Amino acid sequence: MAGLTKQKIAAQRILQYQRNEYAKCLLDPSYFIKKYIKIQHQERGIIPFNMYPFQEETLKTFHEFKRCVVLKSRQMGISTLVAAYSLWELIFHEGKNILILSIKEFTAKEIIAKIQLANDELPSFLKVKTIENNKLSIKFMNQSKVLAASSASDSVRGFSASLIIIDECLGFDTDICVRNKNTGEIKSVKIGELYENNDYAADICENDFKNITDWEVLTPSGWSNFSGIKKLTKNSYLSINI
Repeated sequence: MAGLTKQKIAAQRILQYQRNEYAKCLLDPSYFIKKYIKIQHQERGIIPFNMYPFQEETLKTFHEFKRCVVLKSRQMGISTLVAAYSLWELIFHEGKNILILSIKEFTAKEIIAKIQLANDELPSFLKVKTIENNKLSIKFMNQSKVLAASSASDSVRGFSASLIIIDECLGFDTDICVRNKNTGEIKSVKIGELYENNDYAADICENDFKNITDWEVLTPSGWSNFSGIKKLTKNSYLSINI
């Protein structure tokens, strides 16, 4: 009898610990990620996700603001951070719908794969079972779902998303809509053409910065003036200042 009592006490302590941990994770995505998220390292295999300070600051921004834009270089671990934060949203919020868009479907699939790995590595008291799990989507028992697609695809038409993640949405060949402020002419041009074609940006300032004075760009908020455009690397990545 004494042995059974000890087992019950131990079980109750474990259960209470799990409840406390669940509550901490529910309230704090940073705590959840630092303590429970695992990632795939190219050389070291599956390891804990030990965030750098800039990743923690980015996570805080994701959590506090509804709309975020990240200007970054490659291999900064932001896609991994997005996957970890997405998993937190999915398992701790019923009926959450997340849409991941990228220029290439393959890139969007990579984020899905990171979410799948992180979920598989969670302890059982945190893990939510999946009822749909493939390379393009995951649906959980709590009715939360994440769907991946290319930005050119119409497969997501009608999908009602509570969170949209757009990964690497702009490139040198991305088309944007511009309007001539003098003539009213409206046309679609590639971002790279804004820099290379002197019909749009004729004045070269220092540090490869070009002024754009006669054209404005169509944004979700309407037409906005350019202050200029700057080439950030030799062959790609242009910074458009509005």
